[in-house]
Amino acid sequence: MSENDFDVVVLGTGLTESIVAAAIAKAGLRVLHLDESPYYGDRDASLSAIELHHLVMQPKAFMENVSAPVPIPEAVLRESRNYSFSLSPSISPSIGPFIDTLVKSGVARYVPFKLLDAVGLYSDTAERSSQVRLVPASKEDVFKSKELGLPQKRKLMKFLMGANSSERHPAPTQEGGESSPTKTTFRDYLQSKEVGLDAGIADAIAYALALSTDANEEKDSAITRLQKYIRSTGRHGNSPFIVGHFGGAGELAQGFCRACAVAGGTYILGRPFTINRIDAIESHSSADASSSSPIHSFQIKIDDVEEPLRARVVVGAQERLHGLSLQTNLQPENIGETVLARCIAVLDAPVRFRPSTSPQKVPTEDFEKDGGESAEALLGDIDTAVLVFPPGSLADSREQIGVVHALIAGIVYLSATINRHSSAEETLQPYLAAIRDMNRGEDEPSKLNCSLFYTETVASKSESEPRYGPPEEPQNFLVPVERPNSHLAEFGDSVAVEAENVFWVVMKSLGLDGRASMGKQKESPGSDYAGQEQELVIVMWPSLVDEGVEE
Repeated sequence: MSENDFDVVVLGTGLTESIVAAAIAKAGLRVLHLDESPYYGDRDASLSAIELHHLVMQPKAFMENVSAPVPIPEAVLRESRNYSFSLSPSISPSIGPFIDTLVKSGVARYVPFKLLDAVGLYSDTAERSSQVRLVPASKEDVFKSKELGLPQKRKLMKFLMGANSSERHPAPTQEGGESSPTKTTFRDYLQSKEVGLDAGIADAIAYALALSTDANEEKDSAITRLQKYIRSTGRHGNSPFIVGHFGGAGELAQGFCRACAVAGGTYILGRPFTINRIDAIESHSSADASSSSPIHSFQIKIDDVEEPLRARVVVGAQERLHGLSLQTNLQPENIGETVLARCIAVLDAPVRFRPSTSPQKVPTEDFEKDGGESAEALLGDIDTAVLVFPPGSLADSREQIGVVHALIAGIVYLSATINRHSSAEETLQPYLAAIRDMNRGEDEPSKLNCSLFYTETVASKSESEPRYGPPEEPQNFLVPVERPNSHLAEFGDSVAVEAENVFWVVMKSLGLDGRASMGKQKESPGSDYAGQEQELVIVMWPSLVDEGVEE
């Protein structure tokens, strides 16, 4: 194969595309990875202060209704590399497809993680001092809490233990003992006779434990998510979630790009390119008359690269592939869309989770006497945390919307689903003000160093599923990448599932359906099979031991 010929070209360095590129390269295929942006990550990027400033000046196509009421100051720009602003802030359960992908690929070695400190539920009080109720970090925290009576503690623990089992959860019964014929919302189920939790506890479970984004979410989907989070607790510590040191997907995308490059992938960033079909397919005979070089169906022309490149398969987001103006049999994405309002803000002081003024609150010293650090003991300066604003939690918000999530990771990231015609700034400003007020001293709230608001159209589906059939033209194929789930804690898992879907479609389009002759197997020089053609088994991630890396 010529040095200008590739098996696969991947368009965009978003997290999904980067995982796909790394997996294909590790399977022994030649990968070309392109991105017009000068940085890795695409719409999942983690940017320096200067890069974010340039993005505000010239927003990407996916960013709409951009506003920066408090621009990035000169002092921050001078220390640009000390900041990492994520365009896709997220957390990840300690158990799930994404963690498996990080470990099996070896990328976990490149990216530092830490446990999320806390998840808190926000509520407003008449005294304008905010109250944050922290999710219990352990079973012991539940029983030590003096905000719950003993009957509610028992009901709560019974529900959590049942939720962690694989048993089916029945629909709640109506008065008279008959099951409700309609689909049950999760919150209604928690307050039904079968569970019997108070409304306040039901809200805490729905919004802060299961991280529901909709008050009307159905029971089954919420319980499925809650089961995963419960099982993730204790894997690395009391928190079920881990978060990258900079809180976003950009550093993860860079890690997978590095893995791809180590496996032989070729990267070209920051240059415009065009892709066209090759009308006349040339077939070049090799020295062995019984074989010929692979058929290449796409020609790639890149600015400042003299010779065109060729590839057999093109992988990219649906909108990218449609933008190539190629004849294609791609079907429209079979997913719903929703509009997400985002805010990125920097405060002049760490965010504080201020304790409730309730006289029933358990003093921190009580937990210290017991020799354990509880959720309540974490009240104070927060390094990494999720703060959940339930629907209606801000009485003075201009627009009543659903759940608002705030990921606090040095930088404050706010997100909420909104109406397409709503303004991100008008919607999220009250919630940003509430976080600033949490730091209120005797005089003023925290100073706002900079803030950015914008909207983004995202997928509304809850999970990714295999959806491709065998291609009609295996050597002339475009493979679309679907958008990931935008849920704060489900983003990573949906990316990992979609990446595996795309990987196997690429393998199928190249005629590699599980076993194929892919060249010379890597064997140690002393092996009896060194240098001989071997039939290799195609797997999503080869063993790290086979690559010379200890697992």
